[in-house]
Amino acid sequence: MSNRAYGGRTAEQRRADRHARLVESATELFGTDGYASTPIERICSRAGVSTRNFYEEFDSREALLMEVHAQLTNRVWMKVFESLMGLEDATMQQRAVAGLTTYVRETVNDPIYVRLIHVEIIGVSPAVEDYRFKQREKWTQIVDIEVQRAISRGEVIKRDYSIGIIGLIGAVTAITHHWWRSGRTRSPEQLEAELIHFAEVCMLDLTNPDSPWPVESPRTAAGLVDESTSDPSKEQAESEVAAEAAFIVENVTRGEPMANQGSQS
Repeated sequence: MSNRAYGGRTAEQRRADRHARLVESATELFGTDGYASTPIERICSRAGVSTRNFYEEFDSREALLMEVHAQLTNRVWMKVFESLMGLEDATMQQRAVAGLTTYVRETVNDPIYVRLIHVEIIGVSPAVEDYRFKQREKWTQIVDIEVQRAISRGEVIKRDYSIGIIGLIGAVTAITHHWWRSGRTRSPEQLEAELIHFAEVCMLDLTNPDSPWPVESPRTAAGLVDESTSDPSKEQAESEVAAEAAFIVENVTRGEPMANQGSQS
């Protein structure tokens, strides 16, 4: 591609501008009219970009949806981590409430954010569902960082909390999705209060030294499952997710801008 400048702008600069305009257009249209009701031609028309240029940037409308979702999610991650800065000496419960409060406010108070993060991304296609699963894994890793911190401080016992973490994340997502789809009969403030209360109830058992939750599963304790057997593909996927979560934490701690980590394929 020629890098010849037109109007003082290189080809790369013009392409980056088209890319940004397409993302901005899709964010507005997907977030107001919905993904299913927004064809590529309409996105291009609003962005002032030809359909030919669209396919230079994205393989499909699904790829654009995933980038829109990834960019919004990355912004929310940044806000959540910023809310935890300065709370190094706080308890797990205090940090969890601070992080969840920020997450809910960032995603619920803006109708476009809540619709794109919790509604439009669901059930689009197998490819988008795979992407959504990976996004959930990132959130799982982020929450697990907090759990491991609490374990090291002696706030909770050492055990595998992964299923509980997935359940908490899934519950927050499902409750928010239901709130939107059912007509938002409660205010964002009421939803926030309910989600915080729900999370606090979940954490009561985590911090209870007499918790009935086992350190190991009954099947493992009975010798029915050999946890020493590893799945290389699963370990690689988990390693990639953990690396990305660590990347986010490191960049937020340094106060540096975070590049979009979303899939464009």
